[in-house]
Amino acid sequence: VGTVRSAAYERAAARLAPGLPVISRACPLFVPLAEENMADHAATELIARDYLLPLVRKGIRALVLGCTHYPLLMTVIARVVGPGVKLVDSAHAVANELARVLPAAGELAGSDANPRHRFYVTDTATRFSEIGSRFLGTALPAVELADFIKE
Repeated sequence: VGTVRSAAYERAAARLAPGLPVISRACPLFVPLAEENMADHAATELIARDYLLPLVRKGIRALVLGCTHYPLLMTVIARVVGPGVKLVDSAHAVANELARVLPAAGELAGSDANPRHRFYVTDTATRFSEIGSRFLGTALPAVELADFIKE
């Protein structure tokens, strides 16, 4: 909902391709469905149809998955919109752009075959670990509670 309200994609499209029609649609139920691992549930397909078929009927040719949770629902989304609609994973697009600009800015430390990751949360670490493992396809290292309270 926040991404749609921000009109970020409309502004980017206007910069890159003036006159390109952009239709935004918030799909707030996708987040809890992804977090509850319900990608293959019948309810998810019904909700996806409700959200996306009106866009398909308007003739969209591409659909930007504008939330980090949406790739977890990629299979059902692709099935609903059909093969005539190109799906764009915004996370991949951002990663590709960062891979392009960070080295030029001297902000990339090079490749590391065994990178170390640290995860900090301000809420429930267990829930974050479960969902994060689903996103990354592997168990996460220890998740730490970030303490932002200054003494």
